[in-house]
Amino acid sequence: MKFGPLMQFEEDVTLDLVFTGLDLTSIDPNGIDFVYVNEDGSVEQIEYEDINVNVSTGRIEVEEAELSHFSRYGFVN
Repeated sequence: MKFGPLMQFEEDVTLDLVFTGLDLTSIDPNGIDFVYVNEDGSVEQIEYEDINVNVSTGRIEVEEAELSHFSRYGFVN
């Protein structure tokens, strides 16, 4: 996901995000992470409360991800 316009927040904000209807059969639910994606494609860990993956229903969510700026974020496996 790409959030914009690019800006740094005075205080971190939290993000709760849910995707449903996905084909998650080829992923390891225990290996999912939610990260910041740099311009060069490298990733950086961010803090979050929890990640939930339900392969059978095609649902993935991150709870209370701490964002310090608008930028690119995503799930990785």
